[in-house]
Amino acid sequence: MKLEYRLMNATGSSPGDCHFILQRWDPRDEEFSCESFVIQVKDGRINAVIGTLGFYKDIWRSPSGTVYVHGGRSVLWSDNPVQGGGDWNEQSDVAGYGIWGLDDNYVLAYGDPMGRNMFCFHGSRREQIDAPGFVNDVHGINPDLLYAAGSHGIARFNGKSWDRVPSGSGRAFTSIYVVSENEMYAILDREQVWKGSVDGWAPITEKRDYPALTCVAKWNDKVWVGDSYSGLSVVEENKLKVVKEKLRLQSMIAGESLTVTHSYGISGTENGERFRGFKVDILVNILGSQKPVWL
Repeated sequence: MKLEYRLMNATGSSPGDCHFILQRWDPRDEEFSCESFVIQVKDGRINAVIGTLGFYKDIWRSPSGTVYVHGGRSVLWSDNPVQGGGDWNEQSDVAGYGIWGLDDNYVLAYGDPMGRNMFCFHGSRREQIDAPGFVNDVHGINPDLLYAAGSHGIARFNGKSWDRVPSGSGRAFTSIYVVSENEMYAILDREQVWKGSVDGWAPITEKRDYPALTCVAKWNDKVWVGDSYSGLSVVEENKLKVVKEKLRLQSMIAGESLTVTHSYGISGTENGERFRGFKVDILVNILGSQKPVWL
């Protein structure tokens, strides 16, 4: 039996210091024959931290080092997310697929398929919030400057609820990144990059003929855009310039380095030119001797 593997959504400071989700499944029966792992990379070692039958959806590591995982119907977290580490806490009845936060006192779980609810975790306390619609992504720099992108377009959080921001697009936004009150970026329906501020939004690139844009971030004074078809690009003169064709991105983290999750591994750069990382093949070798839990 040959299993399929998929690496998803790294979180951390670099490819050498991160956590991410690894999924594996039997392609003959993906719905029931599948499992997920949280993998830690640290000090040159790669270890599986926790696993489950089914698919983990998203992962986020807070500044304190606590790791949060969205399991589709529940959220798990641990302040000691290492192999053989402490117990994992779990909050059930949290439908969705996305997790992101400012710190341990402000963690948002989003992506309710019905577009009705989001949840904000303040430590162990959970607060339910009405969602502005189906939410694809959230980002911000403080509780007063927090935005959501989704079927509703773009919305800003006012501390109690979401206020929709007029953009004139009439379509869904799939990714958002906030730099400041005067500088934000979003992707319109996987086709076009928009720039915004608290005063409004407008497109800054031409629309793509194919919807493949996945994520956007500001790093090292450049706007970086992930593309699952053409590769990693930067915005130059209102156009997307491909800089790494082979890096077909799923997600990226703009931190000490630019860390990107792509179709076959995780890579990072400290200068925007040279990328280093590892391929999913290494993980296949690590888990290859471990029998799938559905067997």
